[in-house]
Amino acid sequence: MTELLQFEPPRDFRLLFAARHVLEDQATAPAISGQYPRYHQEIREALEAVAGSIDVTDSEVGIEDLIPASDYVFSLMNRVKMNNGEVFVSTLCEYAGVKYLGASPAVRALAEDKHLAKHLVRALGVPTTPSVISSRYLRAPDEQPFAGPFFVKPRLGAASEQVTQYSRQTTWQGACAQADALHTDRLDALIEQFAPGRNVTVPIIGNAEPMVFEPVVLHGSGPFQIITQDDKLQTGSDMSFEFLDNAELVAALKSAALKIYRELCPLDYARFDFRVDDESGTFQFLEVNICCDISSFGSLMFSLGNAGISQEALVSHVLAFSYLRQQTSGQ
Repeated sequence: MTELLQFEPPRDFRLLFAARHVLEDQATAPAISGQYPRYHQEIREALEAVAGSIDVTDSEVGIEDLIPASDYVFSLMNRVKMNNGEVFVSTLCEYAGVKYLGASPAVRALAEDKHLAKHLVRALGVPTTPSVISSRYLRAPDEQPFAGPFFVKPRLGAASEQVTQYSRQTTWQGACAQADALHTDRLDALIEQFAPGRNVTVPIIGNAEPMVFEPVVLHGSGPFQIITQDDKLQTGSDMSFEFLDNAELVAALKSAALKIYRELCPLDYARFDFRVDDESGTFQFLEVNICCDISSFGSLMFSLGNAGISQEALVSHVLAFSYLRQQTSGQ
């Protein structure tokens, strides 16, 4: 495997860390914050260890004035209150000519649109379940377009927001009703065929040659192994993981994830999510998460930790690769 890069901050380097919960204390944070204060504090400490003194903000308000004064923006602010909020900070950085974490706004927008992402992977020949979209202005068809059961989730959005055990519906009428419930919150819905099996994710870290790590099984709640919004918050306990024990499926998932990555790159790091049916030995693509969770208790670090890579080493590498790939002549 390609060796990790080490970030050497230039002289007078100014890094802005933008993260919603970075100023919260995990011990006193409201339950709705989940484990994000713990996560964001971990990354703050890693960034300080790698880059020295940094600037910090926990709000998008006024960030347009902070960005031009920075040399690099490490943003985990993926849930700005707007459609495709994941592109908000990166778009401001592009306008200001400041380097930033993740991928271009266009790539982020495609990846975060779960419907368009599925079209991309279909074009690449990667298996994914059939799906349709439903909005307040263009409802899903009255006639069932594919076999059930069905799974309903927001077309856009992060952290499994609005995903519950009710997201799985056995009838088309139930699926449409669940989509309508999302519309009342002004959200477009994706209705897809529910894929049986387990949740498996493949981490990839950007480099001259991308680094693909071992697929990780994520254990969801309930009888259908659904990863809900509450599961992602990890308020009860840390989510449990294990490695996929099937060499043939491991190879196939790594190959599929890398194929998708190459169509989206350059990007700094990502997680490619699948559903794996152990009985049939098949898999279905679910979604790709750019700038995904890199907490010490998340699935990506579970895989990288097994490869002997620490969180601080990952942060250093990501900073070095991201900064280097965005260099222009004369810099």
